Amino acid sequence: MDAGRLAPSARNLQDWKFIVVKDKEKRQRLSEASMGQPYVATAPVVVAIAVDHMSLAAMDEGLGTCWIVAYDGWKS
Repeated sequence: MDAGRLAPSARNLQDWKFIVVKDKEKRQRLSEASMGQPYVATAPVVVAIAVDHMSLAAMDEGLGTCWIVAYDGWKS
């Protein structure tokens, strides 16, 4: 979370907001909303918003990550 919190931002304000989802039922609903992508439901934690630096830090810790950009209502 610190990697995301300290990530660069406009005027270096770092006014980040993170949504951390641990609840199994909520992860399942997110999976359904993300066009049925099953790994959203099976992940132990889902973090929404400002995740690029967190992904890099997670890889450095030996953890896997995946960006999800498709969700119900998403238009290309």
